[in-house]
Amino acid sequence: MLLDERNIIRNVPHHDAVFWMLQENSVILVNRDRKPTGVLQRVSDVRYEGPALRTARGWRAGLTYFIEKVELTYPLALTWQDGCTEFFKRNRIFLYHGMRNDDVIARGEVLPFAQPVFVEPEATLPLKWFVSMGAYSYVVGPMTGNFSVGRYTSIATNVKIMGEKHPMDRLTMHPITYHFKHAKLAHELGIPQEPFDAAGGPVTIGHDVWIGEGALIATGVTIGNGAVVAARSIVTKDVSPYTVVAGAPAKPVRMRFETDLIDLLLESKWWEFNIADVPPHWSDPRRAVRELLNREADGTVQRWRPNPIDLAPALFKASITG
Repeated sequence: MLLDERNIIRNVPHHDAVFWMLQENSVILVNRDRKPTGVLQRVSDVRYEGPALRTARGWRAGLTYFIEKVELTYPLALTWQDGCTEFFKRNRIFLYHGMRNDDVIARGEVLPFAQPVFVEPEATLPLKWFVSMGAYSYVVGPMTGNFSVGRYTSIATNVKIMGEKHPMDRLTMHPITYHFKHAKLAHELGIPQEPFDAAGGPVTIGHDVWIGEGALIATGVTIGNGAVVAARSIVTKDVSPYTVVAGAPAKPVRMRFETDLIDLLLESKWWEFNIADVPPHWSDPRRAVRELLNREADGTVQRWRPNPIDLAPALFKASITG
């Protein structure tokens, strides 16, 4: 049973209860005739329970209702409904580059959530993949794996996260010695497995990063704020802020700005503002940031803190309520 903010009961027909009301520590269930059919008392922070009333359809002595808040557990899968597309439109989060939502994901498609995902408005997610992403960032096309993206970041087509690692310092790199997918065979052969972190950790992509077409990024890598990864580079190590890297493996080519300007940009955290509030001196970042900080000091602008949407529960609700 889902109790939505419009006081309508969704998803589960509950002995003809259609509406709900909250009165102090009680949830009252109401039918279409506006007659109470049940009164549930708060038992804990996550549970209400109580008897059905005689007006409930199918009432019988001893009939008890309960409502319990259930937390989502990951990994999980979401079946796409029309309400999901409308949810993205309402919240100005986009499913495909070019601010598109319509006809991107078909009704009935099943999409995975590997972990909790938090997304800000104006972000464009990778095609049919959900990752935490800040405002105005975008990925062109598909990109899968465990990664997160800050604000104002541009990720081109065919960018990929590397697959699992192998233990190169062991006698054998074969996963029969460590991987759960080979555990049954290892057990049958009497081979003990030794722990190894094959997944390698998430990729963290900062704010105002540009990643060129066809780049390949190793698991566990952090790409710093303002960095640039040249097209078709292979990134195997962390990239420092405002550094341009290229090659296979990727190595520093140059810094985007002088050291004192980089320090100013990092200290200002200008990406915490809405782009609409930033003075549009795009070719003079030093002037733009100084004016921005002056405006902040005199109260003309302030840091932009939209509430990131916890995407999985919000989408499950949208799939039911529209």
